[in-house]
Amino acid sequence: MKMKTKGVPVALLLSVMMGGAAVAQEQQQQDINAPVGEQGIPRQDPGQYQQQPGTQTYSQQPNLPARELTREELDKIRQGMVDRTEGMILKPNEVGRIRDATLGSQSAAVRPTYSTDPYPSALPRVVNAAKTPMQTPPTVRMAFGLTTPVTFVDSDGYPWPVANVTYNPQMLAQDGAGCGNATGAQASEAGERPTTINLTPCYFEVFGNINVALDKWPYPIVLLTQSGFRPQGGQKVSIDMPLTVVIEGRSPLAEKVRPVSLKGRNAPSGRNVARRPVPQSDLATYIIGRIPAGARSVALEGAPDLRGYTTPNGDLVVVGHVEMLTPQFAQKVPTPDGETAYRFNGLPYRVLFSDRSGVERPATVRY
Repeated sequence: MKMKTKGVPVALLLSVMMGGAAVAQEQQQQDINAPVGEQGIPRQDPGQYQQQPGTQTYSQQPNLPARELTREELDKIRQGMVDRTEGMILKPNEVGRIRDATLGSQSAAVRPTYSTDPYPSALPRVVNAAKTPMQTPPTVRMAFGLTTPVTFVDSDGYPWPVANVTYNPQMLAQDGAGCGNATGAQASEAGERPTTINLTPCYFEVFGNINVALDKWPYPIVLLTQSGFRPQGGQKVSIDMPLTVVIEGRSPLAEKVRPVSLKGRNAPSGRNVARRPVPQSDLATYIIGRIPAGARSVALEGAPDLRGYTTPNGDLVVVGHVEMLTPQFAQKVPTPDGETAYRFNGLPYRVLFSDRSGVERPATVRY
């Protein structure tokens, strides 16, 4: 049984409603497509700009002549350009900050120590080598960025020519050859062989060796090379500058030049005085400062706390609160107050000792 609404069938009512909606949609589409609206008024889109009556567009305005700027306007524009350019230029304090930062970076890159460690101290040192082929090689103490000269002399102080040097050029530079540099120091025009070589480590920490062949010496002189030392126990690091290597032999140069004897140089002229050992009583006189006749005082450069004397027989006597290391002394006399007197055969020009704090120190004798 079909339902009715006030006597009107539901199906009829739905068909009438659907037909009316279709007619309204068709009328709306015609209004959109129509060029004009109702009553002949042109249709307008909601977002379309409408020019007001009596106004002119940019293309319709007349071309007016350009007005010249006044002096005040030009000055204002010029001042603005200057201010803008000045603001882009760094100020002196800003340039200084950039420069200081650059210098700090460069300094940190080439510093021979860690950033928190003090700079090493340069101390001259004398080592003995080539006593026997079984001798332990001495060590050359170096620092990154610094060059250590190594001189070879005989026991009498004559320079010893170097025939050849063998080393690892990736770890060490010798006379500028190494560390990526293929060319080193130029050879002497006269063909003379050098008696000094200059060593520079390629890196901060280096441990290696060099083999030095001396002229007319049977076997090579081996030297260990080391850098990268750090302070221990609050003490400062020291490096060898310069280093003198004493060879227990006679240099070939001693045969070519007039010998300068260091032994018996202060003996009385006109006669040869026989060498004799100095008795202990004589050393005691040096300790108390009453030197015998014919003796004289000498200075020890690098050790102002030591006293040096030459004996009438041409020996060296050194007195002080030290322990002598090299060269080998011939006699030693201690005193109750801690001083010690040492006698050396002949007149060595350099000595190495250990002071009361245990630090090794060199000294050069100035005769």
